[in-house]
Amino acid sequence: MQKLNKLMVRLLLSGGLAATLAACGTNPSHVNASGKSSNPVFPALKDASRTEGSYVNVENLRKVVPGLTKPQIYELIGLPHFSEAMFNVREWDYIFKFQQPGTHEPRVCQYKVMFDDNKVAQSYVFLPQTCAQVLDTNL
Repeated sequence: MQKLNKLMVRLLLSGGLAATLAACGTNPSHVNASGKSSNPVFPALKDASRTEGSYVNVENLRKVVPGLTKPQIYELIGLPHFSEAMFNVREWDYIFKFQQPGTHEPRVCQYKVMFDDNKVAQSYVFLPQTCAQVLDTNL
């Protein structure tokens, strides 16, 4: 009986490990080896682990350029707001809020970082695309 219990524990641990590793490698946007996607897929806002999003420091967001590592991005804009892991993940997703002139309602934007095979960030996309205007230093 004790051998059966040990076997069950091992099977459960193996299954949990396999599920964890599978979740670590999610790539819904089919990011290619060079860190780009022709069809970025944004997760539903309701699926965020941090549904309230964040008011990102725009100066830090302007520093997010191709060639940064995951720790560098983390230092600039924080951890992703969805259940993305650190290992073998090709994309991180965020919910950012920006103050709009003349209103108390923030503008809600989604932001995606896509990584190449070397885990280096190569491309960044906003949803809606007009949110990228916050990066314009001439505003």
